[in-house]
Amino acid sequence: MTIQNADVILYSGNSVTLHVTTKSHEGSRIDLRESEIFWALAKTVSDETLVLKESAGPGINLTDAENGEFEIDLVPADSESLLGTFYHEAEVHDLDGNETTIFTGQVTIKETAI
Repeated sequence: MTIQNADVILYSGNSVTLHVTTKSHEGSRIDLRESEIFWALAKTVSDETLVLKESAGPGINLTDAENGEFEIDLVPADSESLLGTFYHEAEVHDLDGNETTIFTGQVTIKETAI
């Protein structure tokens, strides 16, 4: 089941961890073992990806794969040159080739004084 309006507010250049729990359309948690997870940030859904995180590399950590839990780690370099409202989404690819959008929403990145 895709969660819409998964909106986040963060401050430019800050470290942030997004905690995610996945659920199927029946409401049960999705087993993420043997799956790849992707998270993308872009100005709009149809624009070029500005930040991409993958479970196969740094940026996405499976905290409880069997129970559908993972974290997206944003480091200062991910947002230090960005301000405004952006589109983001997370997607899971399983071994059978199925691609499931876990959530979509907006990320608002605000300016900091420091």
